[in-house]
Amino acid sequence: MLEKILNHTELWASKLVRVAKLFVAAFMMGLVALSQPILSADPNLDEIKIRADALMKRLLDEQHVSGAVVSIVKDGSLLFSGGYGIADRQKNLPVIVDQTQFRIGSITKTFTATAVMQLVQKGMLDLDADISKYLPDLEINRNFDAPITIKHLLSHTAGFEDAVLGHLFVNEPSKLKTLKGYLSAVKPEQVRPPSKNAAYSNYSFSLAGLIIANVSGMPYERYIEENILSPLGMTNSSVHEQHGKISRSYRYAGGEFIPVVQAYLQQGAPAGALQMTANDMALYMVAQLKGARGEDTELLNKETYPLLVQPYDFGNAWVEAFHGFYEGNRVGHKTIEHGGGVPGFISLMALIP
Repeated sequence: MLEKILNHTELWASKLVRVAKLFVAAFMMGLVALSQPILSADPNLDEIKIRADALMKRLLDEQHVSGAVVSIVKDGSLLFSGGYGIADRQKNLPVIVDQTQFRIGSITKTFTATAVMQLVQKGMLDLDADISKYLPDLEINRNFDAPITIKHLLSHTAGFEDAVLGHLFVNEPSKLKTLKGYLSAVKPEQVRPPSKNAAYSNYSFSLAGLIIANVSGMPYERYIEENILSPLGMTNSSVHEQHGKISRSYRYAGGEFIPVVQAYLQQGAPAGALQMTANDMALYMVAQLKGARGEDTELLNKETYPLLVQPYDFGNAWVEAFHGFYEGNRVGHKTIEHGGGVPGFISLMALIP
């Protein structure tokens, strides 16, 4: 079974690196959480390291990726993590797995969804209430009479069109707006009734982040830091840009690595602004995996966690989705997962309960 796991990991890692090239990316974060039925009780850690090291070094060389990290957790702890390549080519700094931060992109949406469920657990949010209850002074384009609920936001079924170019990313920190300022300026059309179809929506998750801020009484960034990152001991993670800790990104052209212009998206932070080390992500995966197994976690109790992974079948040939997660299939086992892609970075988190 270990051989099958490693072979399958090689397959999706190869695909992930190839996708990274479409984003003109130079960095990748591959993250996997495995349960006991998948790996033996005493997995051969030396073999895992040898195979993972060989795989990642080959992929970085063949696909011209500057740096990458991978982490695997099992039975509530980190099983393996590795850092590969160069984080800063101008300074010749290597990727250090427990120090170098990577942007996780839309995996951030799982943090936003988890935060929403924490407020549901406290009785502060109603998933079925119209979002106007929590966003009383925000103008939203609504072209249908049906209510838009928090469930719609988290399952990409609110009916909004979506676009990111020209507004979600900016190239200078001085151009960043506050979350509320950004949502006041960017108002996509509602092009279909809620629940009719799923259409990926960064805007919906940004709205969910503003709801978190309004209901909790603290900025979204602070809420995530105090209620998810801190309880899990994720000390090398942040929603804020941390210069000197995050790896540089590059595109490969003409036989050389060329730095990618920095893109900032903190104004839409709930949709994709988190950055962290692979070892910190392992702490998060452990907590999510415990919840998926029906256990209380540092983040949610066992009664609330099922709401986070409540499935939606959209009937439109799209993958089955949960609140902030998707259902996948790895090595013949269903997964709870999410990927991420922002300029210069590509990522994947897959949990196998």
